[in-house]
Amino acid sequence: MRTLFVLAVLWSMSIALVVAEDRLQPGQEGPLKIADCPHPCVLHVPKDYVAGTRLPLVLFMHGSGGTPTTYPFKDATGGRGYFVVGLSYGGQPDGGAGGIQSDPATVSAMIAFFDRVRATIDATYGIDQKRVFLAGLSMGGWGVNIYGFTKASQGRYRGYGIFAAGARTDADLTIAKGYPVLVVNGAQDANLPVANAGMPLLEKAGALAKQVVLDGEGHVPSQAAMNAPISEWLESIEKAEARGRALAAVQWRSGEIVGAPTKKGNTDADAQAALGAYLQGQAFMTDVPADQPVLVFCRSRQEAKNGQPSPQAKDSASVDEACFSYPGANGTPAASRYFACVDVNVSAIDAKQNPVLNQTTAPQVILLAKDRSVAAVLKGKAKLTDAALQAEMMKVLDAEASTVVSERMAQAAPVLKELQSLQKKLRAKNDGLAKLREMPAKDAASRKAKSDRIAQEESALKAMDSDYDALRQRLAE
Repeated sequence: MRTLFVLAVLWSMSIALVVAEDRLQPGQEGPLKIADCPHPCVLHVPKDYVAGTRLPLVLFMHGSGGTPTTYPFKDATGGRGYFVVGLSYGGQPDGGAGGIQSDPATVSAMIAFFDRVRATIDATYGIDQKRVFLAGLSMGGWGVNIYGFTKASQGRYRGYGIFAAGARTDADLTIAKGYPVLVVNGAQDANLPVANAGMPLLEKAGALAKQVVLDGEGHVPSQAAMNAPISEWLESIEKAEARGRALAAVQWRSGEIVGAPTKKGNTDADAQAALGAYLQGQAFMTDVPADQPVLVFCRSRQEAKNGQPSPQAKDSASVDEACFSYPGANGTPAASRYFACVDVNVSAIDAKQNPVLNQTTAPQVILLAKDRSVAAVLKGKAKLTDAALQAEMMKVLDAEASTVVSERMAQAAPVLKELQSLQKKLRAKNDGLAKLREMPAKDAASRKAKSDRIAQEESALKAMDSDYDALRQRLAE
């Protein structure tokens, strides 16, 4: 038995070593092996990746005769901000050697393969599943049509890139309705006429389609020529997303909790003492300065069976926006500068594991004083308001810090009001631009007029974005 136990331990250690060896470090690129697939992909881990964060992912299909590559996205993004996967055609028995296949069985196999790629990266690093992009070059561009623009892939991607190819008439382009699609061709690309013909189809389907024709480039554009179209396209998507969400106003540390509080006694004071001792023993507390109070935000990110956020996740997001984000919050962000703020995801913790801090008790905020006693516990969306939380935080601070917080709130108030107004204008302008992109253009003249109008609106939007960034900077000072 002892021998078997030792062998089991050694086997488990070997598995851990394999995982560690297969895990790429930030800035590295290497093979990505997918279970039961003889055709490996290639993965680039962004330079700015930090364990525990979730960055977007680009899935890229290479052209005929090519091999999995992170061209052109890795260099276009400067190697930052995005995981980039050069896909193999692992859903096809021949790995794509015989060209792109569009029969129902292959389509299903390829979609399942893409899902396995995503799951593999997510399990190893963690990705933002709501910001996954599908792109391809030449044969891979046609692959975007076949494997991306189909009902089986609906809702899987944040945007699409079609390079050295175009939209196919047999694809279900309505899948791209409301989503950004970037079409790029060289001016000497033989597929340019097809790409040109496909643009009205994408627009009619409601896609937010943008076409770039690169002067002096052939079928496979150079990396240098691809950098600007891709980086500008991704930046425009990030800007659009930023206009629709609140701005993070608190500097968070990521934390995990293990075990459960051990209460001795039956009074509320006993429960609070047990909670304080429990939190003080968590690993994330080792990095917190001894003279700094602590704010612990227990939130849920759990999804329901229908893929939508659970009620606790919805309430957690509402609290995040109301208490910890601009322009909705003021007092809590101002006071948070004196706290170590720890974000704890309790989605996977059930009431049996931890009766006090679990998925069902989220959202919840615990304030710990400098001596690590529990100063306050606020539970639920109704009680977690900016004013209520700020009031409890002020009780923990000394008079000098409280005065500074009040002064900062007064200074921030007019900026937040201006930011709120500009945010509404940005959203309206962004929605108007989206509708403009969807408008059909019947002939060359109307297409030219539409293109000019879009350029004007984009320029105005860019100027508003600059004002928005300036206000954000004022709040950060």
